[in-house]
Amino acid sequence: PKLPEGPGRTPLENWLRFLKGASVEELTMLTKENPYIAKAMCVLEELSADQRVRAEVEAREKLRWDYNSGIKNARMKGREEGREEAARKALGMNMPMDTIVKLTGLSTEAIVRLKLDSESQES
Repeated sequence: PKLPEGPGRTPLENWLRFLKGASVEELTMLTKENPYIAKAMCVLEELSADQRVRAEVEAREKLRWDYNSGIKNARMKGREEGREEAARKALGMNMPMDTIVKLTGLSTEAIVRLKLDSESQES
């Protein structure tokens, strides 16, 4: 939801504007209205000017992004393995190929490969 415009905003709404990254004009107004926001703005400017701190923040953001990306990839791999396992079980039950395709969402080619792999492992 959007933050309310104009006068009569609560201190919480002003903090939300600050944290959201308000325009320069709005930040100036917020710092004049609230001494705590003014202090936070000073600290933010100091941190932004410090190259070492900025590098640490960027490294932390990269780690978080890499972690989230790894989790997403692991979930996708797990779902794929689950579909393959379902296809193997369906093949073991001699279900028709078109039913297995509909059930798992795998392509016919992928299911044929799974079938060939399981037959070669049985030999």
